[in-house]
Amino acid sequence: MKRIIHICFSEGAKANLNNAMKQGFGGLLEEDKIIYLIDNLSNGPINDINDISDIYKRITWQKNFSIDYDFLKQIEFNYNNFHNNIEKVENEDIYIWYGESGMEMCGLFYTLSLLQDRINNIYTINISEEIHSNNNTIIKHSRVGEIHPKWLKWFIDKKEKLEAITFNQHINSWLILKQANINLRTIKDKKVISVQEDYFDEMIMYYTEDIFTSCIRTVGSVFGNVESYLSDAYIFWRIHELIKNNKIAFNGNLGSIRKLEIKRV
Repeated sequence: MKRIIHICFSEGAKANLNNAMKQGFGGLLEEDKIIYLIDNLSNGPINDINDISDIYKRITWQKNFSIDYDFLKQIEFNYNNFHNNIEKVENEDIYIWYGESGMEMCGLFYTLSLLQDRINNIYTINISEEIHSNNNTIIKHSRVGEIHPKWLKWFIDKKEKLEAITFNQHINSWLILKQANINLRTIKDKKVISVQEDYFDEMIMYYTEDIFTSCIRTVGSVFGNVESYLSDAYIFWRIHELIKNNKIAFNGNLGSIRKLEIKRV
């Protein structure tokens, strides 16, 4: 049986597929290969992201607010692995796993831009399609890392062969996002759109209390309730901007998400 290349867009998604592969869930085989990208392309500059040398511009941008420099090193290392593995793909079938979130759809668009000469071998698996379980419960996911292994076979059976018209639509969407040159992208009506950097500030303010409480509590509340994926680092950066604009007051260490307390002004 021909080996299948599975592509996904987070460490959680990779771990999910890897566990399924090891345990024989969902029809995934141990000889299959998983390629994954961990950078969240729905945040930050993408206008010059044409080859691996341009990735350093994204790393530099993230250094402006990221509190986890080890993770930035992981992102750089992961990009090199991702590109090297993409270049080694030959005649294998490629399954690209994604959900209807800004992070995973941007990952899909970016990956397709690297696979333009191999579209005849590509299948896409959209895990945001609704599942109607036996007890009439509707299950809907936005990220691959959320899927229970028992549903993987269900999604694989619904994979779609990438047709030229769909490929061109995705590439066109990616070009529009790149040309907009805006640092935030989100999902609206199942499409990825560019929005201003302060798009989620109102939501951050909503989850910031009137008394000093841990910053990580606000970050967690926003992360848990936002429809599109936002990284902790991005939310933390926006909190810094709201502090600069005197909309949020703080106590503690501005450089530490765990040692900072905040409240609405």
